[in-house]
Amino acid sequence: MSIDHRQLDAMARSLSRADVPIGTATADAGRRIGKALEAEVRKGARRHTRTGALARSIRTNVTGTGIGQRVSITGGPALNLIVGGTRPHVIRATGHPLSLTKAGGHPFAFVRSVHHPGTRADPIITRALDTSMGQVAAETDRAGGAILDAVVRRR
Repeated sequence: MSIDHRQLDAMARSLSRADVPIGTATADAGRRIGKALEAEVRKGARRHTRTGALARSIRTNVTGTGIGQRVSITGGPALNLIVGGTRPHVIRATGHPLSLTKAGGHPFAFVRSVHHPGTRADPIITRALDTSMGQVAAETDRAGGAILDAVVRRR
C-alpha cells in the first residue's frame, strides 16, 4: 500500500480541525484501558494479603491527551516490595527492646532481632499487562477507528 504526501497532508489538516474527536476518543480508550489494568493488578494483589488492603490500594491514573496520554498504576507501600522482591535482611526491634516471635522450639520467645529470608519478586503488574494486551489493542483500535471515521466524514 502506498500513500502519497498529498494524502498525508490532507489527513493531517483534517485531524487538526477542532471537531475531530482525537482527545475524546483517546481519553475514553485510556480510561477503559486503565480500568482493565487496575482490575487485573488487583486480582494479582489479592494473593498477597489476608485483609485486602493491598488490592484496595491499587489505583490507575490517566494523564495527558491524544498520543501523549499515559496510564500509571500506583499502590500502597507494599506493592514495590512485592513487585521487586526483597533481599534477606535483619529485622530489629523498635520501640520496645524485645519482640515476640516463634523461635528455638519454644512456642514464643523474646528476641532482639530476626533474620528475614527475603521474598521472591512477583511481577503482578507485568502479568496484568500481558493479560490485558488484547483489550489494550482493541481499545486503541476502537479509538483509531473513531478518529479515522471523523476524518473521512470531514473530507
